[in-house]
Amino acid sequence: VYSGTTNMTGGTISGNTATQHGGGVCIDSGATFEMKGGVIGDSSKTTFATSSAKSNSAVGGGGIASYGTLNIYSSGSSQPIIAYNYGGNNIRLSGGGVANFGSGTLKIYKESGATKEPEIRYNYAVRGGGVYTYNDRTTGTSSAKTTTKTIISAGSIHHNKADYGGAYYGRQSNANNISRLELSGTAKLYSNTGKEEAGLTINGGELVMTGGSVYNNSTTSGRSAGIMIYGSPATCTISGGSIYGNSAVTDGGGLYIENGKVTISNVNIYNNTAENGAGVYIARGTVTMSEGIVTKNTATGSGGGVYVVSGATFNQTGGDVVSNTPTDIYRE
Repeated sequence: VYSGTTNMTGGTISGNTATQHGGGVCIDSGATFEMKGGVIGDSSKTTFATSSAKSNSAVGGGGIASYGTLNIYSSGSSQPIIAYNYGGNNIRLSGGGVANFGSGTLKIYKESGATKEPEIRYNYAVRGGGVYTYNDRTTGTSSAKTTTKTIISAGSIHHNKADYGGAYYGRQSNANNISRLELSGTAKLYSNTGKEEAGLTINGGELVMTGGSVYNNSTTSGRSAGIMIYGSPATCTISGGSIYGNSAVTDGGGLYIENGKVTISNVNIYNNTAENGAGVYIARGTVTMSEGIVTKNTATGSGGGVYVVSGATFNQTGGDVVSNTPTDIYRE
């Protein structure tokens, strides 16, 4: 899609290969792609895409790559599905289902009265099995920053696989070129798999979570099953929604903070499991909790509720950290 607006209301785009971006669809800067129905990939598959068995494939954005405006939404009884696409093994350019680059804005939502919601499922990439956002621009300044936005208020990103960021991975080129994820409403990120960082990863960007849920994601060998925050200057505000049922092999079942500033209020973090810090693991950075609850999380080591590494900061001004196993808060 080079310019103007292209609408997809049905049909299937499958079996295509790009040597660079956008195996199924590629959207240029300034162009718009409206997907309110149809399938990009193969909706019949219930196994992860691989390099040898997939529908669409590319180095970045196996299903869709966008530098422009991409809207994926349900209208009436329609349901857009992005499934069984392969985003490759390039650690810089990834995204199994969708890749959102540069000046792009990606929105996933449903219109009022819609009876179904969008789905992104069974895709693979080394980073961002479901969705990958990368602000690769270098034009931002301290007084005029650029932002690449992904806004998810409805739909499901589920059963995707990656080495890092099974459902979602966001990163940016530097502090003046921001990658931002907004999660709200009925958005669901669940049953995704990663070697590490099975759910969603914020690498140096921004997360604003006012609703939605991140649940039942699992790592196969490492840390952070639910939400991973790291890189500088990562910032995260969680003021709604739920993080539950996630399982990490090592540390950080629900929320893992490697670096940055995190604010928690009015969120439920529960029934997560990990070796240490089953609910919240704070390796570095500052976490402030003013409302919400961290409960019924289970660690096989220490810090069922919250694990605070020496040098990290956990400020609890409100909310509850209760009924976790073996302890609610562990500080090194």
